[in-house]
Amino acid sequence: MTQYNGLRWVVALPSEASSIIEYYKLHLVCDHPFKLYTDDTGAQGLVISGMGRAAAAAATVFLAERMPSDAAMIFINVGIAGAASFELGTIWRAHKVSTRSTGKVWYPGAMKFGGCATAGLVTVEKPELEYPGDDLFDMEAAGFFEMAAKFSPLELVQSLKIVSDNSKEDIEAIDKHRVKQWVGEAMDIIDAFQ
Repeated sequence: MTQYNGLRWVVALPSEASSIIEYYKLHLVCDHPFKLYTDDTGAQGLVISGMGRAAAAAATVFLAERMPSDAAMIFINVGIAGAASFELGTIWRAHKVSTRSTGKVWYPGAMKFGGCATAGLVTVEKPELEYPGDDLFDMEAAGFFEMAAKFSPLELVQSLKIVSDNSKEDIEAIDKHRVKQWVGEAMDIIDAFQ
């Protein structure tokens, strides 16, 4: 397991968070206004934001303010996303994050995650069912990036997305057990960053 002081996770749903919580042996320390989990040393913190850009933004600020660090904080957003043709369960690092509603764009730094390809990520207000182009689509990353970039340089802000739906299998097939399994299977990649 990689050790970092100031590692901050922002995850929308419990099914996305549970494998990370188990992997790093995090424990619940607060459940209002967001569920916050930390390790025994306080070096890592994970917040479950709930769905949507505004929720992710608020949870990111909450996490940064509740768990300040003397070291530079690394912010990582992990969650599910839709895409036209990417295979279900595959994990992608966002090399560009944009929000459809405002047009804002962020270019994350070049942190590497072993065995993880990159793709563009578009944050939308409601689930994307058409999947135009070659991008991934989620509902949280832009809110996360907008706030995390206020606490750390973009080189230390990343988003990893696991494909949960595509043009062959739509959002109706998403199941919390499958999501937990996909994140669990991706933990070797999620943890192997530099």
